[in-house]
Amino acid sequence: MRHNNLYRKMGLGLMAASLSLVLTIPSQAASLKATQALAKKGDPTAQVDLALMYVDGDGVEKDVPKALELLSKAAKKGNDRALGNLGLMHLNGLGVPQSDKKAFELFEQAAKSGNDRMMNGLGIMHRDGRGTKQDFKKAFDLFEKSAKKGNDEAMSNVAIAYHFGNGVTQSYLKAIEWYEKSAAKGNAQSQYNLGAMYSDGRGAKQDIAKAVSWYEKSAKLGYPKAQFNLGTMYHYGNGVPVNYTKAFNLYEQAAKQGGIDRAQYNLAVMYDMGLGTRPNPDQAK
Repeated sequence: MRHNNLYRKMGLGLMAASLSLVLTIPSQAASLKATQALAKKGDPTAQVDLALMYVDGDGVEKDVPKALELLSKAAKKGNDRALGNLGLMHLNGLGVPQSDKKAFELFEQAAKSGNDRMMNGLGIMHRDGRGTKQDFKKAFDLFEKSAKKGNDEAMSNVAIAYHFGNGVTQSYLKAIEWYEKSAAKGNAQSQYNLGAMYSDGRGAKQDIAKAVSWYEKSAKLGYPKAQFNLGTMYHYGNGVPVNYTKAFNLYEQAAKQGGIDRAQYNLAVMYDMGLGTRPNPDQAK
């Protein structure tokens, strides 16, 4: 079946970070046996490290109840990593009934330690109104505190707050400033958002070359929306020479990750028309 046209728009919108159960607080374990020994003695850091191993099945058989037990023990001692990871488990209903309220309470306790990740997480809860009344001002204050400690995700959230005026006076200039700080630390989401800002000419003079550069950085890190936008630029020669092969490959990378219908549609069109690949009617359906 012949498709009429490709999606030409690149305006997929800015992306804001959300909390998910990728227990990103890094394990400091030197070895399984050493960690188990320390955890048995009641060391909270070792208990958290071992709990993360049980959650991921890293070197041990996956055991979520055991992970919860260890996190709960460490949390009772006020360990911020334990409180934060326990909060994530309640937020996602992993081994416990899903509860935004309980997750919020745990993030709030964890953030009191001044841990930048915990403050950013608590800020997201305030921003999204999960477990508490939505409060953009409280969210911004937490994002800013975390960002000043060097947290790249918090920097991205500060930028987005300035972009839309959520909890702070709207300012594209400030948004660009914080996107650049976050992007420079390798944050793929901020690199994508920065590319969108330069593409649209918001907060800075429109600069397609800079947009392409930031999209490329983000795409190389596997960010699907950057892959799609960059694909459309190569397809239509917007800031780069037309290159159907690169466009096809980028659409394919974005489509494989799911969530972007436009990428899947454009990929089908390219299969149908034989652009950047051999014609394949079956793939075009």
